[in-house]
Amino acid sequence: MAHVVRFAPSGSRRRIVVRSVLLPVDGSRSSDRAVRFLISLYARLAPLDVRVLNVQPPNVLKDDESAIVGSADLNSQAAGKEALKSALALLDGANIAYRSDVEDGYVAATIVAYAKRHGCDSIIMGTRGMGSTAALLGSITRQVIHLADVPVTIVK
Repeated sequence: MAHVVRFAPSGSRRRIVVRSVLLPVDGSRSSDRAVRFLISLYARLAPLDVRVLNVQPPNVLKDDESAIVGSADLNSQAAGKEALKSALALLDGANIAYRSDVEDGYVAATIVAYAKRHGCDSIIMGTRGMGSTAALLGSITRQVIHLADVPVTIVK
């Protein structure tokens, strides 16, 4: 049974059915707040397919470092699993079932492609992650909002 969530402005009759949510996380406090937000809504949304994703940006190696590409891939997977730990611990503590993945790629594009590939109805994410700087504050979040065809909930 799908749950109907009213995200539309008052007076509007448009309803969005949420069956699957993507939580892109990076281990930051901001992404943990997004996980806590989902946990707070879960009882009203269940049953819900929860997918937790960490995206590792592509490694840019110099020509003389090409011999270690395989080890860079292993390091990327290890870093991704480490970045997932806090989000998965929160979900485990709330007894919420989930699927988790680590993917490599350009972060915003990979998040949106993953959501499409897995039929996610919504994306819930933090405002900014560990990679943000003052000049690029929330740049990944802005890109996801721009690229996504599904509702994106930003948790401050």
